[in-house]
Amino acid sequence: MTRKGTWITLGVAILVAAIIWALLWLDFEKGRRARAEVLVTQGKAILYALNGGLRSHCRVDGRFGDRAEVVLSEIAQAAPGVLGLAIFDASGVVIAQGGKMPGNVHPSSDPQWIGGWFLICQSCDLSQPSGCPPEGRGPGWGRGRGPAGGGGPLPEEAREAAFEGTVWLSVLLDGAPYKEGVAKDKRLFVQGLALSLALVLLGSVVFPLLTRHRRLEADLRLAREREKRLKERSELGAGLAHETKNPLTLIRGLAQSQMERTGNADTAKPSGAETPQALRQIVDEVDQVVGRINSFLEYARTPSPRPVDMDLSQAVAGTVQLFRDEAAAKRVDLRQSLAPVRAAADPAMLRQVVVNLLANALAACGEGDTIEVGLGNGSVATLSVRDTGEGIAPEDVPRVREPYFSRREGGTGLGLAIVDQIVQAHGWRLDISSRPGEGTLVRILDIAISGRGAPAR
Repeated sequence: MTRKGTWITLGVAILVAAIIWALLWLDFEKGRRARAEVLVTQGKAILYALNGGLRSHCRVDGRFGDRAEVVLSEIAQAAPGVLGLAIFDASGVVIAQGGKMPGNVHPSSDPQWIGGWFLICQSCDLSQPSGCPPEGRGPGWGRGRGPAGGGGPLPEEAREAAFEGTVWLSVLLDGAPYKEGVAKDKRLFVQGLALSLALVLLGSVVFPLLTRHRRLEADLRLAREREKRLKERSELGAGLAHETKNPLTLIRGLAQSQMERTGNADTAKPSGAETPQALRQIVDEVDQVVGRINSFLEYARTPSPRPVDMDLSQAVAGTVQLFRDEAAAKRVDLRQSLAPVRAAADPAMLRQVVVNLLANALAACGEGDTIEVGLGNGSVATLSVRDTGEGIAPEDVPRVREPYFSRREGGTGLGLAIVDQIVQAHGWRLDISSRPGEGTLVRILDIAISGRGAPAR
């Protein structure tokens, strides 16, 4: 990996770590707020119940002060997590108290922590029949001294009088479960940070190694492919020399013989029928040599298709038409069943594929056989050439795509090899199935459809 790639990887790792840490922190804060909300909800529920009970007693007999201490103590003992309850007058002096209540308490509508305890206060105006407000300060707030400020419990008469105005209801909750839960969440948060940091550091080390490994694998595959191609091209050179040597020798011999017979005054000149026949043999042999050379060069050249959106059915139908006369001469029934298909393909390469497949099919067929060219569409298109000719031996089917493999006399063994190259270059797939005496089916699969073409003529 280059230095730039290393910095990019490190930057991505840091960004991922920052996102993970932010998510962990948000989760921690959400949990902490939820635990605090549970405490507040618990305290307000107790104060709401206390407010209702207090107002109920006031409506029944107008007296509550003599029973206040007992009621608050019972609630503090019965309610889980409650350490104490207290009622303050408007000036902050304790009217009644049950359970624990710290000194120097200044009632406030805002929950407050006092050491490990959680205090919640709520003002209540007993002179209002509709009930005490959930929030707010009673009149005269801030003037009282509280229990530690000097005044002890109020006398009985003053206590009863205090319940007629605005009072403060307070509940003291045990904050230990909250703090334990927050501490546990904090440990999980720290562990998550450490784990994410370890994963980021591990990723920043492992990712370059994996990238380097993949690059080496790609280089190895490329080297093997190049070696394979070089080997094939060396075989091409040897095959070209071998296949060209004998026909050229024959051509030279025929041409030299013709020259000697024509130039020798003592020898009778060849008849008019013999000269065209010799020349025709020369032309035929030269055509074979040129055909072989073209096949060799075509296979040696790596296909680089230039696909265009085209009507496959019309292109295939036009190529099939070129073989009508040859098929009729061999008394082979050449049929076509072409669905309208549009796809991206190289027109010249597609024509070469169909030409090679039909040439092989005609070479394998005899009088009375049938060749059917098909083009079907669905989610993808399939081009097929089926013949009822001599077929291929089972052990030869896997090898027919190999260059120079041919059981047919005069065959170069490059037709299907070239077809396979073109098919792969287009991203398609070649499938060949055959049985001796029953014929051969060659299919080109996975042709991506781009639209519907016009019906083949």
